[in-house]
Parts: sequence; structure tokens; C-alpha cells
Amino acid sequence: MFAGELQKQKAEFAVADAVALFIAFSAALMLHDPGDAMKIRLARTGPDLIVLSAILLAGTWFGVFRACDLYRMRNGGLKELEAVVRGTTIAALLTVLAGFLAHLNASRLTVLLGYLLAMPAVLTVRMATRWWIRRFYGSPGNAIPLVLIGFNPVGRYLCESILDQLTPYEVVGFLDDGRPGQQYRGYPALGPIKHIGEIARLFPGLEAAVALPDSSPERQQKIIELCEQHEVRWWLVPWVSNREPNGLRFDMLGVIPLISVRGSNIGGLNFAIKRAFDLVTASILLVLSAP
Repeated sequence: MFAGELQKQKAEFAVADAVALFIAFSAALMLHDPGDAMKIRLARTGPDLIVLSAILLAGTWFGVFRACDLYRMRNGGLKELEAVVRGTTIAALLTVLAGFLAHLNASRLTVLLGYLLAMPAVLTVRMATRWWIRRFYGSPGNAIPLVLIGFNPVGRYLCESILDQLTPYEVVGFLDDGRPGQQYRGYPALGPIKHIGEIARLFPGLEAAVALPDSSPERQQKIIELCEQHEVRWWLVPWVSNREPNGLRFDMLGVIPLISVRGSNIGGLNFAIKRAFDLVTASILLVLSAP
């Protein structure tokens, strides 16, 4: 379901970023490499060392991109633009520092060109990846019809999230007892929950999202049994406290879902990346300001 599709999308965007970075730095070498210095150095270097260096560089760039939440952002927009600029800047500075420590005499202009080309390349390839994913999900053989059980704030929020995210689901409407004639974003309330069998016959392969977190466990169990009776694959929205969705953190311990308050993002890998960025930036500024 969602988790599997999101993991696939993360892998697809990681491949897209790798392609974009390869194009950007290859173009930088083609545009400016005085005396073919870098090409000669690469030709003289053994393949094992080249592969190891490529793995280390890729790990650095992908680690920075992940710390900047670029594999959670897949819908474009200003947030992704800001994250790409921040991520490429940090990763480029770390690459320059690594080259300095390894005594790699690379042209500064070549590195600058690679950095400047990396940002539009990453954004363009990501846009093409989004277009391909939407086209793939939009084909009749891959789209999954989805009915939302519960015409309430949770169900409407879930509907909005599905419509605004890259998912294979096509919402067909809502099922809720006592909500006739209502609609949300053009998707109507199709009737009471007991009509799920009729909806399943109209939409083969139907799935249902049970968005009734305030209902009793007994009622939710009856709805699940009704879904299974009509061979409708279901998933359940658990109860959560009355907090903003962005303020919650979701984890899995085995098969048990855990919900907690989201803490500060400045920790773990994010803290290491931020600390490295501060040190690299301070070092470069000290060198530039030295007499």
C-alpha cells in the first residue's frame, strides 16, 4: 500500500538524483577542464579507486539530500527548491573539503560549474520523474479505486492528502451513515457503509480506508468484517490526539504502530550534517578573509 509505494518512490528519486548529478558534473568537465587535467588524472587512476571514490561521493550527496528531507518531498514546489539549493550547497562544500584533504588539484571553475549545473539538473530530472510516476499511476491498469469510509475531518484530510500526493489511488467517494448529498472536492458521499458491496461490484479491485478513529473497536471490527465479506482490501486510520498532523511522529515496532510527538530535527544525521556545514563554511570564510 502506501508504505511500499513510498519506498519505491524514494528509490526512483534517488536514481533520478544520481542521473542528474552525473549529467551536471560531466557537463562541467566538458565545458571547463584546463589541459584536460581531471580527465588525465581519472585515466591514470585505477578502477578500484575510482569506484571507491564514486561510492563515497554518492554516499555523501545522498546522505545530505536525505538529511534535507528531499526523499520525503516528491511533489515539487518551493520547499523542494529550497531543499535542493541547501542540499547541493552543503554537499558541494563537503566535496570541496574532501578534495582539499585528498590533495586533489581540481579547477575551481570546474567545481563551481558542476555545483551551479547540479541544481537545475536535479530539479529538471525530478520533474520528469514526477511526470512519469503520475503517467504510470494514471493508466487504467495501475490505478486503484479507493473508497473512504467516514465523511469527517479525518476522512476529508485523508482524501486531500491522497489527491495531493503521488499515489496510485483514485478516490471514488465516501461512505458514511447519515451523510446523503454531501461532497468534498467533488467526491460525493455515496451512501451508508453497508453499501460497500455495491461499490465493490462497480469498481473491481476496490480498496477501503476506514477513517473512523473515534468509533468504538466493535464498530470498526464490523466494518472490517464487511470489507472482507466483499473481498475489499482495507486499511484503518488509528486514533490520534487532537494535534496538527505535522506535530506527530509515526514509527513501527515489529507489527505495532507507535505514535509520539515529533521532536527537533536537529539530531542524529541532521545534526552531523549541520555541524559539518558550519565547520566547512567557517573554514572557507577564514581562508578567504586571510591576508
